[in-house]
Amino acid sequence: MRYIALFFPAIISVGIEYRKNDGKCWCWFEYLCKYAGFLICNVLMTQSLVSYVFDLGTVTIDAFDSFPFFTKYLFIASAFAIILPHILRIIKANIYVSLEIHKDAGGSVDSKTKIVD
Repeated sequence: MRYIALFFPAIISVGIEYRKNDGKCWCWFEYLCKYAGFLICNVLMTQSLVSYVFDLGTVTIDAFDSFPFFTKYLFIASAFAIILPHILRIIKANIYVSLEIHKDAGGSVDSKTKIVD
């Protein structure tokens, strides 16, 4: 049960991301990278919600053997798994990062001096 709770929600996130890209073919490495990213985000967000908001303290892997905790954790993680691809899509659509690099051509180098690379 513990492996289902930890690894299954990331599969949901990857499936939603794939459908949002209109079924664009990905290579296996891209699937694994997306899966790993969603897995880490889902587990961290769910763990922080369980630990800090619901104030359950430190939750160990043995807690997943309890069926009530397993179902609650799986429900919360699945909710994050459904929401996270949409949030990432909104962030990608609205946040741009640009970088410009200018080479300083003037200054200390004499025009007759030859620069050897």
